[in-house]
Amino acid sequence: MELTAATTTPPNHASTALLCESCGYPIGDLPTSSACPECARPISESLPASRPGSPWQNRPGFVSWLDTAIRLIRAPRTLFTSIRITPSGSNRLLFINLSLAGLLAAAPWVGVLWFDPTRGSAEGAILLVRIPILIAYAAVFALVFWILTRIECFGIEFISRRRGWRLLPAAARQVCAHASYGWILAALLLDVGLGLSQLLPVAGQQVQGRTVTVQVINAILALLPGAPPLICFFLGLFTFEWLVYVGVRACRWANPAAA
Repeated sequence: MELTAATTTPPNHASTALLCESCGYPIGDLPTSSACPECARPISESLPASRPGSPWQNRPGFVSWLDTAIRLIRAPRTLFTSIRITPSGSNRLLFINLSLAGLLAAAPWVGVLWFDPTRGSAEGAILLVRIPILIAYAAVFALVFWILTRIECFGIEFISRRRGWRLLPAAARQVCAHASYGWILAALLLDVGLGLSQLLPVAGQQVQGRTVTVQVINAILALLPGAPPLICFFLGLFTFEWLVYVGVRACRWANPAAA
């Protein structure tokens, strides 16, 4: 049975209440020139106007998408404390990021990258024939990323309720959508891992003297041929999870734009 907000959210943490974004103290009846009596944070810093929105939220497009990614890399907490708590824009950003991640993850398996594991069996294939296959593979990978993202979104909402936070559904969606840049990194690292799984054995055979280190690497690759791509992918997965964590910490008491 799904838990409702009425049974899990304290009355003073209702979705319409104005809360201090540092501690969750109700500040709706306090003057905006004062400070939170619980943590001394200025009331003005918790107002919805203090969240101007990410570049993507303010003007969706390629430049703003890239600007959002750069800011996420440089100062993720600053970006998450600025995102506007509204449902608009999150689905589109998530769709773009997951589509790109799906294409990057699928590319090696279709034979469009120089280090892909199927290039040897795809000699002479026409590129136009590969495009529909690439799209189909990309859709599958994107679907997997979407399922993982939805699980994460439900998970952080559940944890929020258990801990008494007020992470609104719109905030959870915005956090996961902006954190989905991590899936692009995961797909890129997966490609790197696939390349390493193909290149390391060849490089090891060409090393003069076959040192102990090379022999150990070759033995590991022989036992676990999928180790490099898995390790690289989980590094990307960790990045996504870390971005979600930062976002949740920054938005657990966030006030919606209409508060």
